[in-house]
Amino acid sequence: MSLKKISRLKPAEFSYKNPTHGNTEKLTMGIMAQDIDKIWPHEKYSITQKDQQGNYLVDYYQLLAPIIKSIQELSDKIEIIENKLKEEN
Repeated sequence: MSLKKISRLKPAEFSYKNPTHGNTEKLTMGIMAQDIDKIWPHEKYSITQKDQQGNYLVDYYQLLAPIIKSIQELSDKIEIIENKLKEEN
């Protein structure tokens, strides 16, 4: 569930155009809010928001739960693979 959604996100480097949103002189690392909004629409989830000018904002704290769930899903898959390898030996 979460692993498939998290896998769709593309980490990126970008520069802010507006100094009120962040440092315009340095690159920022993050995930494009528009990509997050395609997976978790701002109308339903609080991960992204749109301001009055139509700019997206990301609440990265809200991504912790799906990231943790993804790690749990990966851990379960690894455990299954390890058990299969033990059975073969």
